[in-house]
Formats: sequence, C-alpha cells, structure tokens
Amino acid sequence: MFGNNGTYLKIQIDGDQSSSTRDSVAQPVVTNGIDPASQGAYFQTKSGKYLLSGWGNWSCNAEQGHIGIVDSLTGVGKILNLPAGVLPANPKFGGDGNIYAFDMCNSKVIMVDPESGAIISQTVALPNVASTDTDYPFGAMSSNGKTYVVGGGKTGGLIIVDAYPEFKPTLKASAVVSGSGLQGTYLTSTLGTWKSNPEGNTTRQWYRCDKSVAAGLTAITAATKCLKISGATKTRYKVAVVDESKYLTVLVKATNSMGSTSTTARSIRVPKMSEPKRTRNPVVSGSASVNSYLSATAGTWSGNPAAKTSLQWYRCEAYVPAGRTSLNCSRIPGATISRYKVKTADKGSYLTVLVTAVNSVGSNSSTAKTSAKVR
Repeated sequence: MFGNNGTYLKIQIDGDQSSSTRDSVAQPVVTNGIDPASQGAYFQTKSGKYLLSGWGNWSCNAEQGHIGIVDSLTGVGKILNLPAGVLPANPKFGGDGNIYAFDMCNSKVIMVDPESGAIISQTVALPNVASTDTDYPFGAMSSNGKTYVVGGGKTGGLIIVDAYPEFKPTLKASAVVSGSGLQGTYLTSTLGTWKSNPEGNTTRQWYRCDKSVAAGLTAITAATKCLKISGATKTRYKVAVVDESKYLTVLVKATNSMGSTSTTARSIRVPKMSEPKRTRNPVVSGSASVNSYLSATAGTWSGNPAAKTSLQWYRCEAYVPAGRTSLNCSRIPGATISRYKVKTADKGSYLTVLVTAVNSVGSNSSTAKTSAKVR
C-alpha cells in the first residue's frame, strides 16, 4: 500500500508466493508529493515482480503519469515515467511481457514497454467511456492472450485488446539455395525465417528458369521464364541433364489462418555440360624405399557433370613430369588405391600414378610427377 506522501510501505505477497509481508524498502517506488492511494494499489505477480497501479494528475495536464514495479524478492522498485498527459489505471502484464493499462485522460488502452516506460501502441477510444467518468475502468488478461477492459461509470463499455495480434506470415530472413550446380550433385535449400501468429506451415517448390531470380520476390514472375519442376518439393534437389545452363531456385510459401506470404531464394546457375579438365595435378609423396609407403592424390578436376576419378600406379625407367596424359611405363597390376607399398621389384625405378577423370561428356588423364628413384 502507499502512504499519503507517496512512499511504499509494505506488500502482501499473493497466492502463488508464500504468505508474508515486507517491511518498507529503502527505495521509494513513487515520487513524493503524489498520492496514488486514490487509485488503489493493485499487485500482480510476474516472474517475481509486482505491478503497482498507475497514478498521475487527475486534471490530465502536462504532468507525467507513472507506473511502479517492485521486485518481490529484493523489495527494490522502479518507476516507469509515461508521457505527459497520460493517466494509467489498472496496469497489467500481458502474455507478451508488455504492460497494458487504461489511459484515463485519453480513454485509450495503452501498451507500455516494462523497461523504458515508452508507449508501444494504443487502441482506439474505449466505447462509451469518457474521460469525465468518475468510476474506474478495470482490465484482465485472459487465457486466450486478450485483455478485456471494462469501463466504469453510468455509460459503461467494453473493449478487447489483443495482446497477441494475429497476422499472416512475414519474412524475417530470405530462403537460400546453395551448392555447385553441377549435374548429378545436390542443391540444398532453406525455408527462410518467418514470423506469424498463429503459427503456420511452410512449403517449397523448385523452379527451373531461363533467367536469374533474385532473393525475396513474392512470386515467380513471367519475366524470369520459370517452370515448376514436378515433384521437387524437398530440401534437396539433384541437378539433372535438363537443367544445363538454367537457373534453379525455390519458391517458399508460408501459410497460417490469416493468409499466406511467399518468397524466392537467389537462383544458382547450372554450368554448361563439359568434359573433365585438370585444374590441379595429381601428387605422389612419401619415401621411395623398399617396404615404405607412397601416397597419391587424384588432383582436382572441373567439368559438368562432376567427374569420377580412377588411379593406376606405374613403374617407370626414367623420371616423368606431372601433367602427362599418357605413360610409356609398366603398369603395376592391382595397384589402384591411393597408397602403395614399395616392393623389391621397384628398386632402381621411378613410381608414379596416372589419374583418369570421367563424366558423361568425356574423359581426360594426368600423371603425377614421379617419385625419387627407389633405393
């Protein structure tokens, strides 16, 4: 309750806490010289805090209105100073964590930031309730997330404030398509990030387009000349031969009971079909001595679709540089994996690999630089 000098005296803890009282705290929660007792002292538990009834100057002049909040564990309170000319009555925490109160000077329900005291939004005037009414309007947060405010006085009235306003999905972060676009590989898509109330569901559809598609479009336009890919509605899509030189994207649609919103991902271009080409030579490394192991890499290869590589070890009488497409050396039977154990038969020879890369368009080969002479 409050004293007439506007200082906080003690709190009776309500039913969901243990029944006890607190003595007056060191920090007053209302300013001296303002008597909020005429407004009553309504307490509401919210994560261990108590919300005190608002107060202000009844003449609705340029003075500020206030709402007090007290921590039930520490007894420390703070004042939210509202804009001038606002008289908050019966403030309550909404299900969204904001404070809802009735502005008696302006006959509006206001939503207040519990940290700063800023008015986030305000409704239209309460029906049939004028600022001259002498009785109080009362509010209550219901289980469905709506605040019911009843106006007092002879004329009375009722307004419902939606603490969780329903709205159709809005996009927060765009959908994304990622991958190389090479034929035979997979592209992966995300649904983007959405905000909506109530929650809804999202679907995706892959498209094949003649022109590039930007992220964040709300529809597939005729200008991009896109075709829906039948049955392609999953996260991943395997790039097909028919996709050559096309642009691939997804259209994501988010839907709830309030409506739907769509968005595109930035498209990825599928490269033109091409045979494998070496971009980095194979390499042989390790100790060229009997009973030691040599290791080989396949190098790297371009091409669309992605190439598959095979490897063959060779025994050569002379040094061979990297990048040859064929060898005049002796093939070592069964030596087709990346590691090779040097044998007595290799002594005095040079060892290397010939890597062959193959795709549906063609094939190419490349040698690694030979090892040192086997000793």
